[in-house]
Amino acid sequence: CETKPNSDVYRQVAGMVHPSSGVLARAFRGALLSMENKHSEAVEVLQGLVADGHTESAILSWLARSLEALGRKAEAAKYYRELWKQNPQDIRAANNAAYLLALSSPKDKQTLSEARSWIAEAVAKAPTVNAIRDTSGWIAYLEGRYQEAVSDLLLAVRAIPGSPEVHSHLG
Repeated sequence: CETKPNSDVYRQVAGMVHPSSGVLARAFRGALLSMENKHSEAVEVLQGLVADGHTESAILSWLARSLEALGRKAEAAKYYRELWKQNPQDIRAANNAAYLLALSSPKDKQTLSEARSWIAEAVAKAPTVNAIRDTSGWIAYLEGRYQEAVSDLLLAVRAIPGSPEVHSHLG
């Protein structure tokens, strides 16, 4: 069971952790800022942690999400890549990295090839995860492999009928 983080809980914990300048307090502060859609501030806090050598998966994940929310796709993909390297079982990181790479460089064959290799591995590990099928289909489309794209995107649309993005990709 996966639960969504509760900003009230994060705020309480962040207020209890001492010293307030420590790694844990800063990590909670960065996550809280991200949850509150204060992404620029979150990036500042979280990049400070990374600069200090703290590349734990939770820090990288919050940082990537905030960068993505700010539209800084290539930078976000960099941190999703790092997450994927740290934990090859993290299919969400592989999916996000592949998708953001495809969005940031949709005409670059080398970048698309890298994105395709990650998404292929993610599909192999979790063939029924529909967001991965959407990303796989979109990358196939960008590479001109239209039959494969339609096949993957139809699977995604059937499984996620309420997603405008998936419908847009299929269109």
